[in-house]
Amino acid sequence: MSTQGCVYYFSATGNSLSVARRICEGIPGFSLHSIAEQMQEPSRCSTDAPIVGIVFPVYLFSLPRMVARFLRHLRLPQGCRVFFIATYGSYAGAALHKAHSLLARQHPFVPMRGAAIRMVDTYIPFFFPPSPQKIQGFIAAEEKEVNRCITAITSGALTPIRAGVHAIPTGVFSALGELVLPWSDYALSVSSRRCTSCGRCQLVCPSDNIFYSKGIPRWKHRCEHCLACVHWCPVGALRICGRRWQYHHPEIDVDDICTKRENVFSAQ
Repeated sequence: MSTQGCVYYFSATGNSLSVARRICEGIPGFSLHSIAEQMQEPSRCSTDAPIVGIVFPVYLFSLPRMVARFLRHLRLPQGCRVFFIATYGSYAGAALHKAHSLLARQHPFVPMRGAAIRMVDTYIPFFFPPSPQKIQGFIAAEEKEVNRCITAITSGALTPIRAGVHAIPTGVFSALGELVLPWSDYALSVSSRRCTSCGRCQLVCPSDNIFYSKGIPRWKHRCEHCLACVHWCPVGALRICGRRWQYHHPEIDVDDICTKRENVFSAQ
């Protein structure tokens, strides 16, 4: 991969993908890459681009487990500069610091900067669906924030990442998440009356955590807790903790989210 820069993203409902795409559209020569697709073959996680961006949502005050694994595998060229953009709903927590510390283990001398952008909170168990007016407000604010980030990226003026007082308590939550989240699919349920066995939940799942048994989705207990399966179900057949509401970024469609893999849906 030889470009002026590249942006890797992880996204379930499209918030982080929208930010990553806007950055690539705003900076000539930048290319866009899905972390979920890269992690289907971790040996592919390398680049020779001089500027590398990683855009991801905040989960449990930290970064998604798949993003953490990606950072452990990512190989960078000498002289590379890295920026992180965290999208969050209520609190960014220690996400940027955690990303910095993981990548610094492999690349201790790489300059790293970052920013956080507030967007619609998509965590179904704790929050209620936003109104259309509120969504439009977030989209307008997103465009302004991304434009500021683009200017800062090109000028090298993004804020350096430093540990703050929030890093320790939120780090405890992220450590617990590492243990609990793979099993969080036990909180998912499916309505056999609603489900049409369309296979969309399997296609949007970034961790290949879903299989079908007798035409109904089941889980392999390696969940990322991204809730893409719930948000993108076309008939609202899936619930998490008994709750069901759906959101996706209005400028992102399901084809943008679907991970490309050979073992796509087949009813059993």
